Amino acid sequence: MTDTCSYDGTAYPDSEQQILGGLLISDDLYKKYTPKLESSDFSSQDNQIIFKAIYAAWKKGKPVDEGLVSSDISADLRGIVIDCAEAFRSERANFIEHLKLVKAATPRRRIKRELDDISFSGDYSVERLRKTLDSLETSQPFGVTERSNQAFEQFTEGLNKPKFGFYTGFNGLDKALGGIRRGTLTVIGARPSTGKTTFAINMVRRQLKDNRKTLFFSLEMTADMILERYCAAVCLVDVWKFGANKLDDKEIGAVKGVIESVKRSGQLIIDQDTNSIENITAEIYSNKPDIVFIDYVQRIRSLKDFRSERERVNCITNELKTVAKRTNCSVVLLSQIARTGKDAPRMSDLKESGALEEDGDYIMLLHRPYVLDKTDTQYNPEDTFLILDKNKFGRTAAMNLYFNTEQQRFTERDL
Repeated sequence: MTDTCSYDGTAYPDSEQQILGGLLISDDLYKKYTPKLESSDFSSQDNQIIFKAIYAAWKKGKPVDEGLVSSDISADLRGIVIDCAEAFRSERANFIEHLKLVKAATPRRRIKRELDDISFSGDYSVERLRKTLDSLETSQPFGVTERSNQAFEQFTEGLNKPKFGFYTGFNGLDKALGGIRRGTLTVIGARPSTGKTTFAINMVRRQLKDNRKTLFFSLEMTADMILERYCAAVCLVDVWKFGANKLDDKEIGAVKGVIESVKRSGQLIIDQDTNSIENITAEIYSNKPDIVFIDYVQRIRSLKDFRSERERVNCITNELKTVAKRTNCSVVLLSQIARTGKDAPRMSDLKESGALEEDGDYIMLLHRPYVLDKTDTQYNPEDTFLILDKNKFGRTAAMNLYFNTEQQRFTERDL
């Protein structure tokens, strides 16, 4: 197939195949969605010709299948018809999601043509550019009424079905949360050296166990440091041995086995080089993970200029909320705590807390008293408290954790 690119540089041949295959195979999809499509929704001329044959049959009130369409097109396109039908049969993927993707690309191609015309004519007037960009911003694949009706249908179809995106691996926390939902932003806050990165890595262990694609942006530590903590927790190896080169042969074998298993699964991506919100969101759109961890918000940069740190964080959390919603993933964002003192933190103590408090669907705070006062004999270095300070979908809670600093493992204890 010959595919042209949409305005954002992306063509969607797989989605176009799924749509054409769905129209050919499913009588319900054929009757419902053929009149809502146009040949210009397809990026290649081949796909446009095939759709026109489908549309012509619908216009005449005829049922459609591969044979009927193949008889109306040239022989060199019949193989594509078969490929489309087979693609839909093999995946039975979400037809509506493919349809939205392809319909969204249509106005972008139109905008690209308009921008090309502007470039050719040399008419760079503010008014013409504004109209062009406004039309891209307001273009929607379906009308607001249909989108609303789809939301109603999705709501009723989802009744009594699991809504969570992932479990954290901590039973008490998962019981309070009911699992963390997709399309949400979770904020985990802690003072330095409390163990927030390790806590996030412990959550990653559960994601790989559940075969959930996980994208970890490490803006502070190297990938080696992340993997040392991960392997220490999984293999029950003291983490200091990695830096001191003191692993014995058995431990080296266990670590190599864990890393090979992670590589083979393809479920974990560690990105230690991306640090701007623009590139972070681009990677999320590109990789389509189930869960995203970002360590941590105060280190995220932007290509834009802001008058204050507060404005910058506001922009970052807004972008992350948007990408979580649009890609249906869960974003876990780590944050530093601004407040000094020995008391347990509150969500208002998060650095630049305004946007974090407002945009976070879940806010968790880690508190290790020993880190704040090593002379206080009331607490051991391992004593950690997890405070679920905000849960938009349920109750808040507090948990008592044990932090094995040698093996980088958090475990729950009864209060």
